[in-house]
Amino acid sequence: MRIGTFVWPGYEPLFIARSLGLLSENEVHLVEFPSAADSMVSFKNGLVDSITVTLDEVLRLVAEGHDLRIVLLMDYSNGADAILARPGIENIAALKGRKVGIETNNLGAFILSRALEIHGVAAGEITNVSLRADRLEDQFNKGALDAVVTYEPYRSRLLSRGARQIFDTTELPSEILDVMIVRADALEKYERTLRKLINSWFLAIQHLTQKPEDAASRVSVREQVTSAQFLESLKLLRFLDRQENIRMLAKGETSLLALVKKMTALMQASQLLQSTVQTAKLFENSFLKETDK
Repeated sequence: MRIGTFVWPGYEPLFIARSLGLLSENEVHLVEFPSAADSMVSFKNGLVDSITVTLDEVLRLVAEGHDLRIVLLMDYSNGADAILARPGIENIAALKGRKVGIETNNLGAFILSRALEIHGVAAGEITNVSLRADRLEDQFNKGALDAVVTYEPYRSRLLSRGARQIFDTTELPSEILDVMIVRADALEKYERTLRKLINSWFLAIQHLTQKPEDAASRVSVREQVTSAQFLESLKLLRFLDRQENIRMLAKGETSLLALVKKMTALMQASQLLQSTVQTAKLFENSFLKETDK
């Protein structure tokens, strides 16, 4: 089973699980991409069976006609995604007439639209510059951008070089949710693998909680930060436990369905989503049963 992912603290339990020997390369191959945009393209083109994405990106994929299932709710961003600006740009209103770097058609576009809405700035009053996440960091450091929508670990690195944070996801409580999705036609083929993968995910979070220094040492180099910086970044997100997953991914009226409906309306209002999203088959909690096999 091939899972597309990219650098983000909330996805690191996958790599911790692999480092601990909980996941075999013969069963699960973690395919690392430079950005969320590249990961999504690989899913659209059938190069991977599964990807880790945010809920707004799931809605875009479904609206484009992709048949998929959410099988795992991973984490909420609570400050780990942010808009950073140059010194002298003190708030969102000061972005008027400025160049703002984003990953177009990915989470950055949603966060920017919400930030502008909340702080009363029209989308046409700023200039969007679309680049891959790692290129956004580079161009901001070179002075080509006035602000950038970014996330950990890029956020911490840019702050250390003098960037100012003018917005973050604490202003969007419980809106930015990371999930794992799987192609509908791959569910039966990888049923056993999915159960083991999800069980390994929760075991890795347990290890991260009980032995944080050891867990951080296994992934900090991949994140290009120190172990201490990695652990600090985890304070800006919250992992969802197994019972939350089972409850929220159940069929029927759940808090997740309410969030999907809210985000659909917000994205349609911001013209980030052009069509209605069918949610009847979107949630799948059958792989969440605990197993040691």
